[in-house]
Amino acid sequence: MKKLHILLILALSLFFAGQSLASQGMTQDQLKTQDQLKTQDQLKTQDQLQTQDQLQTQDQLQTQDQLQTQDQLKTQDQLKTQDQLQTQDQLQTQDQLKTQDQLKTQDQLNGQDNGGQGGQGGQGGQGGQGGQGGQGGQGGKQ
Repeated sequence: MKKLHILLILALSLFFAGQSLASQGMTQDQLKTQDQLKTQDQLKTQDQLQTQDQLQTQDQLQTQDQLQTQDQLKTQDQLKTQDQLQTQDQLQTQDQLKTQDQLKTQDQLNGQDNGGQGGQGGQGGQGGQGGQGGQGGQGGKQ
C-alpha cells in the first residue's frame, strides 16, 4: 500500500506539474496574442492615419486646384471684360470721329451751298431786287 500511496503522490505531482506548465504555456500564448493584437491595432491606426493624411492632402490639392481654376477663370473674365471695354471705347471713338467728320463735311457742304446761293442772290440784286439780293450775298460770304 505504501507503494500505491507513493505512486499516487507521484501521479498527482506529475498532474499538477503538467497543469502548471500548461498554464504557463497558456499565459505565454495570451501574451503573444495580445502583442499581435496590439501590433495589428497599431498598424491599423497607422494605416488609418496615413489614409486620413492622404485624403486631407487630396482635399487640399483639389481645393488648391479649384481655387487656381477660379482665379484663372476670373482673370480670363477680367481680360475679356477689359478687351470688350477697350473694343467698345474704340468703336465709340471711331463712331465719334465719323460723326465729327460727317458733321464737318455737312458744314462744308452747307457752307458751299449757302455761298453759292448768296452769289446768285448778289446777281439777282443787280437785276431787280437789289435789297434782297444784297442780303443774300452777305449771307453767302459769312
